[in-house]
Amino acid sequence: MSEEITVAELDSILTLEGIEESKFFDSLEIPTDVEEQASQAPGWMDAKLDQILERMTAIGDEVAQNDAARGARVAMIEDHFAGENYSLERRWDYLEDQVRRLAFGYPFPGGKKSRKLAFGSFGFRKVAEKVRVADRDKAEGYAGEHCPAAIELVPSTTKLVANTLTASVLAEIRSTGEIPDQDETGLEYIEADERGMFFVKTGT
Repeated sequence: MSEEITVAELDSILTLEGIEESKFFDSLEIPTDVEEQASQAPGWMDAKLDQILERMTAIGDEVAQNDAARGARVAMIEDHFAGENYSLERRWDYLEDQVRRLAFGYPFPGGKKSRKLAFGSFGFRKVAEKVRVADRDKAEGYAGEHCPAAIELVPSTTKLVANTLTASVLAEIRSTGEIPDQDETGLEYIEADERGMFFVKTGT
């Protein structure tokens, strides 16, 4: 079976824009016969090709203009909604502060520290004393020098065993009272809070 397609089938495949460019190409009247092409004046094909390239350049310029316009419009829309959200976020922050203030005197039932209502929950989460890996690279460097037991050698790589490291550092803090500098060690010390950290979560 021949894989050639008919003119009608080709027209159905081309978009309107493609048909427009097909008409432009036809308007160049480029001969398809080899002998007729050979009889043309020197440089005729360069001239025809340059016309095509000129049209492609114009299309590219229009695409660039559209991209620039789109970028400007997107930036304008983003600025608009950033302003809208800033106002909404300030309103949220204010109401969150009020919930926090009321939560300190709230009679949580059954000795609980949180309360779930129809449109969300609030309360306090107990915070245990702990050490958290904030910067893996710095923590690995610190562990290699001060807590070698917290480093596990894996074929050709060095892997941080976070639990071992944080437990070792926490024990050292409890023993010496000295807290490692987070910027230098990549380790964050979180102090225990028996009352708990306030939280509020909205949604049903």
